[in-house]
Amino acid sequence: LVTHAGEWFTYVACISAIEQIHSSNNTTSRTSISILVSLRLLPNALFTSIGGVLADLHDRRSIMLLLDLLGALVALLFLLAYHWRSITALYVATALQMTVAAIYEPSRSSIVSMLVLDEDSLKTAITISELAWSLMTSVGSSMGGFSAEYLGISTCFYIDSVSYFISALF
Repeated sequence: LVTHAGEWFTYVACISAIEQIHSSNNTTSRTSISILVSLRLLPNALFTSIGGVLADLHDRRSIMLLLDLLGALVALLFLLAYHWRSITALYVATALQMTVAAIYEPSRSSIVSMLVLDEDSLKTAITISELAWSLMTSVGSSMGGFSAEYLGISTCFYIDSVSYFISALF
């Protein structure tokens, strides 16, 4: 869940970075932001099923740990993209990050059923897990906007990377 909030930090920071890059070139950013949104959504359609197969075949905790560490490294690519002021590099980093997230999600969502065995309690646990996921979307995007504005876009990318390391530790 921590990584999900971090991803939203990065999403808001990417929008801000794209707007900043476009404004320095005296161009508009609507098409670039639309492409960013598409690149955030497309990996879910393409790679979640692969994550499901991996979750069924391997230890879910190990998959999550490996993907958290990979996600931390991918999050650092956003720093390079921003330093280069490259929208294309932001797109590549976004596609990679969302691919990692798409592969991660089946392990995350299915691990609840491994931890809670009672069927009535499982329904409650799944509901709480999904509510927490939604809350992290809300917290991550609002805090990402605040951080991008007052702490800087690069800080959001650092926070995202750290969120993956925190998730890997716990």
